[in-house]
Amino acid sequence: MRIRKLALAAMLAAIIAVIAPLSIPLGPVPFTLQTLIIPLIASLVMPSVSLSAVTTYLVLGLLGLPVFAGWSSGLGAFVGPTGGYLLGMLIFPLIISAGLKQSRSITRILMLNISAALLQLAIGTIWLTFAMQISWYHGIMIGLISFIPLALIKAIIVTSLAGAVGRRISLPIYLRR
Repeated sequence: MRIRKLALAAMLAAIIAVIAPLSIPLGPVPFTLQTLIIPLIASLVMPSVSLSAVTTYLVLGLLGLPVFAGWSSGLGAFVGPTGGYLLGMLIFPLIISAGLKQSRSITRILMLNISAALLQLAIGTIWLTFAMQISWYHGIMIGLISFIPLALIKAIIVTSLAGAVGRRISLPIYLRR
């Protein structure tokens, strides 16, 4: 069973690594698909698998594989303006996967996705403000407020996809909560 979980986490990390570099530059913080694929994974698999997948993805990028937004990588991505957003990716499995252990209702999936997205944005915004040495007002405007509509849209998309997958596919035992 443990080998299946590790293999699944590795496969999911590879999927994140392929999808995550696709981005639209919007200033110091790009619009990425990281915050679509990672919450989807967290909404579908158990906490240990989703956390392992996200951690593996982050380590791959830290080691130099071009898996971050715009095909970037390395320590510079973690200490630059987007470092907090990257580290904040760990919030998704911690909040979503763990929160879905009790109930998998559509409302719960949506609320957990919105909560995790807002917390990830908040962590990223704090980091951005310090990394760029800008005022809190500017940091909040460019790092948080500007991304809230996109975060809400992504949360709705993730919830729809997770609900559809959950209804149509009988998940193997190692994916269940």
